[in-house]
Amino acid sequence: MSTDAPELDLSQRAAVEIEAGERQVVVAGPGSGKTEVVSALVARLVDEMLQAGGEPQHSLLVVSFSRAAVHAVNRRLRAAGIGSSAAVRTLDSLAQQIVLDAYGEQITGRDLFDRRVSRAIDALREKVWEGIDDLEHVVVDEVQDVVGVRAELLLALLDALPPHAGFSLLGDPAQAIYDFQLTADHPTSSTDLLQEVFDRHGPERRSLTGTYRAATRDTAAAVALRGAGQDESLAGAEHAVGDFAEALVPVEQHEVVALAREYLGRFAILTATNGQALMEAHDLWDAGVPAVLRRQSAAQVVDRWVAEVLTQRTTWDLDALEVAVGDERLAAERWRGIREWTRGRTVETREISRRLRSGPVPAELLAVEPDLPVVSTVHRAKGLEFDAVVTTEYERFREEDESRSESTRATYVALTRARIRLNRIRRKRYPQVLSKDAASGRWRRSFRSRKQVKAVEIRGDDLDRTIPPGADVAHAQQHLRDRVGPGDPVRLVHDWTSGDVPHWRVMHDEVEIGRTAERFGADLRRQLWGGLDRDLRGAHVECVETVAGEPAAGSADDDGSGRLGLWLGVRLTGFVVRDYKDESKGEDEA
Repeated sequence: MSTDAPELDLSQRAAVEIEAGERQVVVAGPGSGKTEVVSALVARLVDEMLQAGGEPQHSLLVVSFSRAAVHAVNRRLRAAGIGSSAAVRTLDSLAQQIVLDAYGEQITGRDLFDRRVSRAIDALREKVWEGIDDLEHVVVDEVQDVVGVRAELLLALLDALPPHAGFSLLGDPAQAIYDFQLTADHPTSSTDLLQEVFDRHGPERRSLTGTYRAATRDTAAAVALRGAGQDESLAGAEHAVGDFAEALVPVEQHEVVALAREYLGRFAILTATNGQALMEAHDLWDAGVPAVLRRQSAAQVVDRWVAEVLTQRTTWDLDALEVAVGDERLAAERWRGIREWTRGRTVETREISRRLRSGPVPAELLAVEPDLPVVSTVHRAKGLEFDAVVTTEYERFREEDESRSESTRATYVALTRARIRLNRIRRKRYPQVLSKDAASGRWRRSFRSRKQVKAVEIRGDDLDRTIPPGADVAHAQQHLRDRVGPGDPVRLVHDWTSGDVPHWRVMHDEVEIGRTAERFGADLRRQLWGGLDRDLRGAHVECVETVAGEPAAGSADDDGSGRLGLWLGVRLTGFVVRDYKDESKGEDEA
């Protein structure tokens, strides 16, 4: 494989053309070509390791955090013909592997991520993880996003590296917007992390100097705002960033809809909170635009192909997957995620289901978001780029726990997501009141007073995941495969067989594709009080996903999904309201 990369500039080449034993921190601003550097660096290291007779899958560790970044890097590695020789991991999946290898433990449950990470730190500090001895280089993407207990894990990993091993940490201090996740027990910020890395390991500091995302004067000026500060963390640039955001050309709602239709998957509306994002998504849905509401990174959604493909057999190996997928490189990438769960050449479909239920999902199995207009909080849009971006400003909104520097960094991230067009829209949504319920964490819409709750958020995990949906499982699965897509409206039909806690059947074109879980009904009963014997409207399909549940005995209507423990389901999003048919106008206004 050729390692020539003539498209890289001098600053990028300096970061790519290093020896495996070198250690570096690469500061990479928005649009400076960081993903290209990561891909080129990994390709080069893999090539050298293969030529030396090594095994890159054991000696090279690549850590990335956003789903978008994981898939972007994997695509570039496949294009370079090295997709089966390098693995892109998350820190959580790495922690799971360390704990399993070192202690033989499987700490199951997605609410125990921090416990797994802490246990992995113990293994590294106690020097009982043998895998560390094989590592020759570690690549960490978006290092400014590593905070708290995960920052402590990364420090422990770097401290445990063999003396001959190197590392490359890439990121941008000006985009460090996750310090709000810090706790008293784990107070390490990304700034603290980098300072500790420099103090302990003395890496070479490099910067990417090119600007390749910004294609217009406005978007280039947004990237240049970091120069208004005293350093790369934007200190001292609060006024410059705020003034720039205020000076953006305003647009009206009909212009937002037109931009979404023109740019499609290259368009985004960015908000401060997910409640605001829900409001913006509803506006696009009402205008007939099938927008996608970007989910939080902790929501590990398994791609639909897992159920669509893996329910075809009870046992899998790489050869069988290549036949089923029809693409050798894509099959190799997907098998890399599956093989984490087996020490042999084969794995049972039921074992895949069990693993998906109990721990972190390998990056190769996570869902790829569709090519549709995106509505997202600034935090969830981190690491992404779009041709056109509209930022939002909501009256009466103030994030009380957010410092001025954090607000400046978040605004800077929003302003630097655009390549071509950058606008703003100012929202006056009276008499609606947007708030978050403290007990459930659900966003809700009220009318004039927070005591008059009219609409409540429905979330991706609000459906029953214990059995495949529908009375006719095979028909429902076929309908999910062929007819259901992101942004589709669904109707929640009240289930009259409910007990004290109300349930609703999720209907799409008169086909039942899901049923609400007990927690959702309990939350609505507490917040909406009466009128819960009615249907609900306002929910939309976020995506079709793979659901992993307990295998059950098949039935005449079962297509094999139930007995193998994998089936298709939907994630829902939006604000749901009670369907008073004769008062629908008033409800919409609420």
